[in-house]
Amino acid sequence: MELDGYDLVEVARDHGTPTHVASKRRLLDNCERVSSVFGAALHDCEVFYSYKTNCVPGLLRLIHDQGIGAEVISPYELWLAIELGLPGRRIIYNGPHKSKESLGLAIGNDLKLINADSMSDLMAIAEVCRTIGRSANIGLRLCPRRGWNAQFGFQMHNGEAAAGLRFIAENEAVLKLKGIHLHLGSQIGDRSVFGHALDEALAFMSETGAMADGRIEYLDLGGGYPVPTVRDVGGLERRICRLLGRPWAPPRPGSLPNLSDVAAIMAATLRRYTDGMARPPTVIVEPGRAITSGAQILLLAVRALKPRAPPIAILDGGKMNITVPTSFEFHHVLAANRMREPSLRNYRLVGRTCTPSDLVYDAVRLPELSEGDVLAVMDAGAYFTSFSSDFAYPRPPVLLADAGSVTVLRDRESFVGIAARDRVDSSPARPAVVA
Repeated sequence: MELDGYDLVEVARDHGTPTHVASKRRLLDNCERVSSVFGAALHDCEVFYSYKTNCVPGLLRLIHDQGIGAEVISPYELWLAIELGLPGRRIIYNGPHKSKESLGLAIGNDLKLINADSMSDLMAIAEVCRTIGRSANIGLRLCPRRGWNAQFGFQMHNGEAAAGLRFIAENEAVLKLKGIHLHLGSQIGDRSVFGHALDEALAFMSETGAMADGRIEYLDLGGGYPVPTVRDVGGLERRICRLLGRPWAPPRPGSLPNLSDVAAIMAATLRRYTDGMARPPTVIVEPGRAITSGAQILLLAVRALKPRAPPIAILDGGKMNITVPTSFEFHHVLAANRMREPSLRNYRLVGRTCTPSDLVYDAVRLPELSEGDVLAVMDAGAYFTSFSSDFAYPRPPVLLADAGSVTVLRDRESFVGIAARDRVDSSPARPAVVA
């Protein structure tokens, strides 16, 4: 099994496992595809990559070199985007809570948008603006009935969003309303969600007068764009498959909307509200997995086998520390060193920590396995590194494959690195007291 001319079995031999391997070619192809699809369908569209999806600085640098900005959700991500050299106009700050320290950094760097998620958010932004004598470019995150609503944004049907707009107007000296923001979910499988949610948001803004020509500069439509090779698997299906010892089914061809479908739905909805405008707003999209998911593979090794029913393969990584997304998403798993052999048996793939919860999958059909075999978990570029932890074992490295060579983007975590932030009392231990 090769990735960009490099044998992945050799990668595992040379660098050990578990190891992430990203493809530079696929990453750049995905950047170009996302930018061109949305750019062709939507007026004056700008793309901002979702840092939370795969926050590896070496990958982020490559993405930014393609003209794509940064969508950040935490003080660390904001700091990182600035450290990577991005000017404020190429950064958007989202999230349900933003510390005052991070707001000072955001306002001081004149970010393109700070998307306010609540009235508390707006009040904190206004306070920091007055403290440092600057104004902020505000987007208002709206919470439509379709898509994610839960704890996010300002609901439109109960007066929250109207109150948010009034607060911005009352504090217009420091709060500059520049746009609205939507984020409807992750790996969204129902294409109608995009159109219904956008229609509700634009209707609300039109009723309030905020959509008048030129008043809103940006329509930030968030992310959630699915990839065709990954599928969310619901709790009932997971329980049934486990009971029957049956592998999860892969996505059906055409069952998930492609980027062109989503962009066309957005464009058609936007035209109903922006046709005739002299200055229609710039559209912003915030893809994550559409750019990095398919550009990265996770390599795991078989460390032990148990001849049970079904047979168990103990791997050097599981959901307790490395493969969290396999808890709820279908990902293809391939035997990298047995690609020409038929898949004949269902294996239960588990991690190496001391808990029965450390699964990769309950059942995966694979060739006859032996200890030392290398398994490739596909589409590992979305939330695998982000959700990983150092529970019991160091986190894996991230490598970049490019035209037959491999570069280390992130070193394998060391024992010293795991313990580096800990402090131990250095005073002599007291002798034990024997009763």
